[in-house]
Amino acid sequence: MHYMHIPMANWGPRAITNCQYARMLWNPEMNVPAFLDEYFRLRYEDAHVHMREFYRSLEQTMLNVPAYNHTPAGYNRPKGAAPNSGHLAHQLILFADGKTTNIFPFRHLRLAGEHPPPDDGPSMEDTIHELERCERLMDQALLLTVSERVRACILEDEGLFRYAAATLRFFYYMACSTQHPLKSPEWVREMRRATYQAEYLDSHPVGFAAVGGGTLGMMRNALEASGIRGVYLKWKALMV
Repeated sequence: MHYMHIPMANWGPRAITNCQYARMLWNPEMNVPAFLDEYFRLRYEDAHVHMREFYRSLEQTMLNVPAYNHTPAGYNRPKGAAPNSGHLAHQLILFADGKTTNIFPFRHLRLAGEHPPPDDGPSMEDTIHELERCERLMDQALLLTVSERVRACILEDEGLFRYAAATLRFFYYMACSTQHPLKSPEWVREMRRATYQAEYLDSHPVGFAAVGGGTLGMMRNALEASGIRGVYLKWKALMV
């Protein structure tokens, strides 16, 4: 196993991953379903059924998100594409510099619509729809009657989840803006939506998260951490 970018505090939804990896270091053959049953029962007590459904939705929400900031595997890279190209942030930078007109060069990620298998990963629109369901589940969880300890766990989950939600919507609206002519009413509409998310991210540090496998820059501004802050600021200046 190879596990990178270990958070040093404020684990939130990452606690389950850290706990599973720690257990599997001792026993690689452990019973994962049994571990998950134990984890949700002990961490969330009476709220374990509801929080397990939240995590199912969260997993679906995040399923294709690595493609936003990480280059896909070589088998999914178009012939002739550069080894470090292709993830959405990189393509948005190229688009803003006038070096491409296609921000979705790989089959597994698209803005909307369906593709047949094996290219049937969720589109950005699918991700936003599942995110909305995930948000409803979190809002319901915050209304549950639970112990103070469990409530603290749910609040810790919520903090990182809201940051993730703002990041996903920021990318979505930035991608949507590329579908319209620069400075058109439709483009301005999408950029205003992106700005709302960017302002949230700009006020939130990426706290207690390792960056690049180490601690350097671990308190980066969340907008900067998106990788497309420069594109956003460039386009935002055109809205005036």
